[in-house]
Amino acid sequence: MPKPHPSLVPFVPDEKEMFTRTRAAHLLQRTTFGGTRKEIDAVLKLGPARAIEQLLDFPDANADEQSKTDVPDLSGISDYPRTFAERTALLKNLSPTDRTELVQKMMASNRQAMFATIDWWMKRMGNGPYPLQEKLTFFWHGHFTTSARDERSAFLMWQQNETLRRNAAGNYRTFVKAVSRDPAMLDYLNNQQNRK
Repeated sequence: MPKPHPSLVPFVPDEKEMFTRTRAAHLLQRTTFGGTRKEIDAVLKLGPARAIEQLLDFPDANADEQSKTDVPDLSGISDYPRTFAERTALLKNLSPTDRTELVQKMMASNRQAMFATIDWWMKRMGNGPYPLQEKLTFFWHGHFTTSARDERSAFLMWQQNETLRRNAAGNYRTFVKAVSRDPAMLDYLNNQQNRK
């Protein structure tokens, strides 16, 4: 059997190559958003194999399944439609003045909910319970990209973030199918204009 490339061989510390503080910090830099002194010390104490096991020990689950309290505050949009079909139906029979007023209220509430979601996720990336899951979610967010600036629904952006988190380290085929059906992605790709 051929030998793997040296960069693919797992690091096993020995007297010649010790697992140092620098290596522990490097491990955290690559798998999380960096480590504090306390976190680096904990990884150093665990050693590379046990530290990696601990970093990979996160659930393939949404944030709201992991904790009912550690979620963004979307209460400002809870009374508004969640889909564009519902929004269209709500606005359909309103006068132009009422429609404009309601759309402006919904847009303001949506902006606040979008900022709440972004703020929540930034805090979770920095201090959340599963830093590798958040780093993978961030990676996939950059790959399966949509834009908060272009997306008109904070709820759909939240749902997409949850899809990325749930599938961050799972089966790629399942993940791609989930993303291809994600409402925020479909909106970003202008699927409402697709007639096929």
